[in-house]
Amino acid sequence: MKLITVFIVAITLTGKATLSQTKTEIDSLLSIISNIDSSRDIIETAEAKRIINYSQKILPLLTTFFRDSSATNITSNCAGFRLKKGEIAIILAEHIDVFMPYFTLTGVQNCTLDRCQNTPNGIEFYLCAIRRDGGKKFQQKYYEWL
Repeated sequence: MKLITVFIVAITLTGKATLSQTKTEIDSLLSIISNIDSSRDIIETAEAKRIINYSQKILPLLTTFFRDSSATNITSNCAGFRLKKGEIAIILAEHIDVFMPYFTLTGVQNCTLDRCQNTPNGIEFYLCAIRRDGGKKFQQKYYEWL
């Protein structure tokens, strides 16, 4: 019985250490991405590709970054303002889960899809709506949607 308890504790601690290491790695990768100039180039970086390669299993962890308001050098090709680190995480989540229900998550409908044609990031159109409350509602709705 003691052996089973020790085994369960060891597995639990290993899992938490791995998650912590992954969170640190994601944070570091987002920081590196933050130094590019244009939002259209985000998904072309090696760091973004590394995050995207984690696939859907990284999405719950990625949501913890959505409200990170750290400044970046990236200018949104759609909205014209500088992106925050959390918005980079949102853009990457969109590319991992390509069926993101924009209206459900943002409350904003974009029927024509004619805005933001110069970027591969469809979510950029909705960033102004997401910013209204610092991304709190979006983060909560996205996490529930997952």
